[in-house]
Amino acid sequence: VLVGGALQFAVQIPAVVSLVPRLRVSLRLRLRGVREVARRFGPAVAGRGVVTISSYVDVILASLLATGAIAYLDRAQVLYLMPISVFAVSVAAADLPELAREQDSRERMNERLVVGAARVLLFLVFALVAFVVFGRPIVGALYQRVNFTADDTYVVWLVLAAYSLGIVAAGLSRLLQNTCYAAGDTKGPARIAAVRLVFAALGGLVLMIQLDRVAVIDGELERLGDLPAFWLLDNEIRQAGEIRRLGAVGLALAAAVAAWLELGMLRRRIHRTLGLRPPFGRLAGRLLPGAVVAGLVGYLLMRSLSGAPHLLTAPICLVVAGTLYLLVANLCGQPAARDLLLPLRRRFWSGRRP
Repeated sequence: VLVGGALQFAVQIPAVVSLVPRLRVSLRLRLRGVREVARRFGPAVAGRGVVTISSYVDVILASLLATGAIAYLDRAQVLYLMPISVFAVSVAAADLPELAREQDSRERMNERLVVGAARVLLFLVFALVAFVVFGRPIVGALYQRVNFTADDTYVVWLVLAAYSLGIVAAGLSRLLQNTCYAAGDTKGPARIAAVRLVFAALGGLVLMIQLDRVAVIDGELERLGDLPAFWLLDNEIRQAGEIRRLGAVGLALAAAVAAWLELGMLRRRIHRTLGLRPPFGRLAGRLLPGAVVAGLVGYLLMRSLSGAPHLLTAPICLVVAGTLYLLVANLCGQPAARDLLLPLRRRFWSGRRP
């Protein structure tokens, strides 16, 4: 991560120098720009890194659960964070300069926000469908080996599916944070991020205690204690590693609900401070038919290939369902899907010209 961050910084230096040949680097606090950056840096990092910080809090709480909970969380978080990092964070980073330049025009800011949201939704809605509907073979293809059993795959999939219920909200929240940052508001998103962290931690504590009394045994869900529960399992029970308990699923569910809470608070803030109301519902509605088709086809493929290795089932489900998802989204007028398919249409059409 450190090397990647350094490289990301280094590759931008030539472009910056070409645009500002006489650029001088200075950290003098007497300069207004330096003071401004120093004042906003802490809140911006807290707001921007809330997804990662929330994951760390989940790991800390998972250390109080039955053996294996941390490993299940770790494996699920790798998959859950990947679409957010690759698509949501990258789109947000690319849009931030444009939003800052257009902060004097609320109409153009809203248009920029809609374009970014359409791109993020296109990928994250499919990630939600894939992880929830046919995430089990995906997890199995990546992790299931000699010491990682089918029951382990089942538990990691349940954790991943629970996390994924909030993946769309987590991605859109990154865009709304950028909108606040472009307008000079860094403290608001940081306070909202703090609320999300507290809610996720408290909700996760309650849910993990309940679900630590539910386990996967030979591919079936079984209750192993009285519910509702009000305290952690005894230490001897928690250290019995042969039982795959679902306490980690409770942490993931709380994180998903907290992500939607954060999104709602951010939407209310930009509406109150900037007068912006991005039509997330309408944009997501255009993806609903494609999501239904992708989920149904992916599920049927997964069922029909139930006896095949996960290494075969997972890519087939992803490729077929993903292709249908893009095609249906394009037919429904989703602009990001149209832009993604445009190079393919041009190549196909140009290849058939006389």
